[in-house]
Amino acid sequence: FKEHEDKFVGLNSLVRGTVMGSIEGGSASKGCKVEDDTLRGISIAQLRSFAREIRQQCELGWPGVQVQPGSADPREATWETLPMSDVVHWFLRPLCVEKGCAYLEHVSDRPRPPHIYVSHSWRNLFADTIAAVEWLVEARQLTDSTAIFIDACCINQSQETPPDHVFQACMDQASELLVCCGAERITVTCAWIYYECLKFTTGGKCVTFGCNTGVFACSSAFPDGGHEFGVMDANIARFLSLVKIDDPSTFYITEKEDLDFIKDSIATAFEGLSREEAFTRFEQRLRRLVAGPVLRDAALNNDAEEIRRFCSCPGLSLR
Repeated sequence: FKEHEDKFVGLNSLVRGTVMGSIEGGSASKGCKVEDDTLRGISIAQLRSFAREIRQQCELGWPGVQVQPGSADPREATWETLPMSDVVHWFLRPLCVEKGCAYLEHVSDRPRPPHIYVSHSWRNLFADTIAAVEWLVEARQLTDSTAIFIDACCINQSQETPPDHVFQACMDQASELLVCCGAERITVTCAWIYYECLKFTTGGKCVTFGCNTGVFACSSAFPDGGHEFGVMDANIARFLSLVKIDDPSTFYITEKEDLDFIKDSIATAFEGLSREEAFTRFEQRLRRLVAGPVLRDAALNNDAEEIRRFCSCPGLSLR
């Protein structure tokens, strides 16, 4: 299975996409206006349809997209190398400007409350983000009608600055956080990822980390009783376990006020602790969340020192 895993996953996705494409082709979507921020969910079937459209654009060389000085050439973009940021700039933003609404409102027949909140960096490869979502769908045995929130599709990208209350409302509504990680460290250096982890763990909700090879459930097990489906990248988990909130090199973010807000949120989330103690407590929480993939990888490589370091993390219980 390991030898042919990628082909199997690709074939499974292709079959699902073809079936859903046939179903969707029978009735054209009317679109709908979503006024309630807690109902900005896009269905798995609609996300798959969107992914197929983007793949087709890559195959056609992005006709109609003008090459901008100093920016990537869309004619050289491939499905395997396309970052989410280019999907937004070349496809979603022009569509949102033309239609005056989010992609979600353009394709949905009705508002839906999101069950999954997808956290991701726009530096992630688009294909990796879609793959992580597909792994979670299989692991949780979700239906095609399950709604998720993913900001690129669910918020009007013609807006210069999306309103914060939309993100907050969808985080409050969703019952699980999926953090999509790319192969590069920079894809998990977006400070908002850690704010979202704080919100979901503080609220006692499910947190799952995913990449293009699998997903890892940090709190609530999958229906088969396991916590890992596929293989979660241990190097990404290892980086997350070493995060230092007060280290300037930990994050990339465009606005200092956003970073200050995120740090203040972490500092005040642990009542009775100093700012420094609160940061340490949150770092320990992250370590516990990602311990599984790191410990398994350390055991496979006979790395006793890493196992000892993880086992010394306060609150980590090995059973």
